[in-house]
Amino acid sequence: MIKRYFLQCEAHVPCRSRLALLFLLAVALAACGPLPNRKPIGTPVRPSPTPAPAVLLRASGQGNRVTSHFATPPLGWKARWIYDCTSAGKGWKISMVAHQTRRQFRPSRLPVMSATAGSAQPRGHGTTTLIYRGNMYIVVQAAPECRWTVRVVENVG
Repeated sequence: MIKRYFLQCEAHVPCRSRLALLFLLAVALAACGPLPNRKPIGTPVRPSPTPAPAVLLRASGQGNRVTSHFATPPLGWKARWIYDCTSAGKGWKISMVAHQTRRQFRPSRLPVMSATAGSAQPRGHGTTTLIYRGNMYIVVQAAPECRWTVRVVENVG
């Protein structure tokens, strides 16, 4: 009924005055604020912070090394690695291979990363995700001048 009244213009009440009345009514209602006894519903939700993945292993060195053993979680693990072979000159190589402490699955050796002078930059970094479970360690084979770091964290999904 109200819609019809305000939208239809008749000869005795011009349309402009109806629009002005409607505008004044809207301004008056907005100035009144929220209706009494009407509490807003709902609760603002803040996104929960994603927990940091547990660090299973941190190792760094130069040249050939074998890391400590670490137990992998059910969802797998990620190896975050970085290397710098800029001082190694020509013909450098670096590789990281994860090994099982007991042969629980095949393959028993899992490549984590590999780089050589002919196919990669002398500096690099990356992440390798592996889903195999068990007790593991990483064998690093590198030129004596190559510095490297590997950090193994649980895969959080």
